[in-house]
Amino acid sequence: MQIFKKIKKQLLKENKFTRYLIYGVDEIILMVVGILIAVAINNSNIQKTDQIKETKYLKNIKLDLQKDLASLNSEKKDIWGQSYSSVK
Repeated sequence: MQIFKKIKKQLLKENKFTRYLIYGVDEIILMVVGILIAVAINNSNIQKTDQIKETKYLKNIKLDLQKDLASLNSEKKDIWGQSYSSVK
């Protein structure tokens, strides 16, 4: 930070306002780039967590469907088994 303060003071002492203005614009651009990088990293992290949640939800749905299918198959066997035993 000391380096930047020295540069600013030197530019103002030499009455080089345009250089000082360019220096200020450069600082703003660097800040914007830094903020954009931080936002991109944050979005990436959010996307990863959303993807992990989605995978978890899909696995749970698959397990629920497998349980439902097994339950239906056992009920189907019970129904067909009862109808056969009532016919005999």
